[in-house]
Amino acid sequence: MASAWHKWHMSPILIESMGLRLETNVFNALLALFFALFALLLLYKGTIGIIKWPALLWHTFINSHKGDCITQVEELLIRVSNHDYERATSLLEQLDCHSLPPRLKLILANNVAVLSNELPVIKQSFIDLAGCTETRNAGLEGLITVYMQELDWEAGHLCCKQLWESAPSEWLATTHTFILIHAQGWAELSQLLHNDRFRTFCSPEAIAQLSLVALYYEAIVSCEEGEDEKARIALEEGSKQCGYGFMPLNILLAELYIKAKDIAKLEELLQSVWAYHPHDILADLAMQLAEHLSKPRFFTKIMQIVKPQSNAYESLILVARAALACNLYEEAQAALESAVQQKEGLRACLMMAQYHQNTGATISKTMEWLNRATRAGDDRLVLCYYWDTATQQLTMEQSCTSLLIACTSGSPATVP
Repeated sequence: MASAWHKWHMSPILIESMGLRLETNVFNALLALFFALFALLLLYKGTIGIIKWPALLWHTFINSHKGDCITQVEELLIRVSNHDYERATSLLEQLDCHSLPPRLKLILANNVAVLSNELPVIKQSFIDLAGCTETRNAGLEGLITVYMQELDWEAGHLCCKQLWESAPSEWLATTHTFILIHAQGWAELSQLLHNDRFRTFCSPEAIAQLSLVALYYEAIVSCEEGEDEKARIALEEGSKQCGYGFMPLNILLAELYIKAKDIAKLEELLQSVWAYHPHDILADLAMQLAEHLSKPRFFTKIMQIVKPQSNAYESLILVARAALACNLYEEAQAALESAVQQKEGLRACLMMAQYHQNTGATISKTMEWLNRATRAGDDRLVLCYYWDTATQQLTMEQSCTSLLIACTSGSPATVP
């Protein structure tokens, strides 16, 4: 078998082609074929390598170019964080030769512009951002902050309206409320309070409080235009829905009832509001009931009004005033003594002097209380309402985050 295999491989082969005559054997022919195929493979690999060289060189160049770009962007961000405006501006100019995405260019330019102390430069950068679809929301947010610095409340309001359509947020709800309060845009605030997106980011309590404030100022405008009936209906509806938590509104509604001589509704309102919070202006309005009622009925009505808060200082003062007006001196004395025990205020001292004078006491007793009145502090209650931008609540305590809304002394406050 081995000899046969050897004989077959070593058997001669005669090859004639194109006048050439070659004599060999099977083994040598196979060996030559192997080397020929190997040479062809090397030739193919070499050709492919040569063809790829330009692309490889270009790829290397591009990677190096990208590496420089990334390095410059990183350095730019570092300069921005270090507030190095000049170096950041220089790096931004160098990046112009790179094919950066438009959105990235705008964002980098905005970050650099913010470092500038020139508000127009910052404003223009935000305008550019707002003009690009991909960065529109960021641009609008920036413009809102710029307009707030410029005290351009109308422009800020318009930007907020646009932002509600694309990017509603808690920040936007807080900021838009802040802007409208400063702008005294109460009609616009009423519309905003009915916006479903706004209500998502604002508590029901805050919405109710803001509704009362907006209704109050809208009613003032209606009254100035001679539309008392429109104002009264709006205030009544607001009180039914949102309660009596805003005293200026309650006082205005009571004054409208007095102007319309609607005594029944005035009595009902005074009872409801006094139960919530006794107030000296409400007491002044309650005393006007005397013009429409007999003395016994008037005093009875006053006692009904103060009943829920009968021990409060303002309740005792009101009872004393009504009792003196009706010549009910025992009731007046009892109320005044209780009031003085709580607080020796100006009104309590003056009424105590009036009581002694009316009851025929010695002049020295009357003078004693008049002297006390000169030393007593003003006991009238002034409620100042603020909108706390931090807690989004109506409060009577001023803080660094609060805006003055209104107060119960004098005319409605103007927001600074």
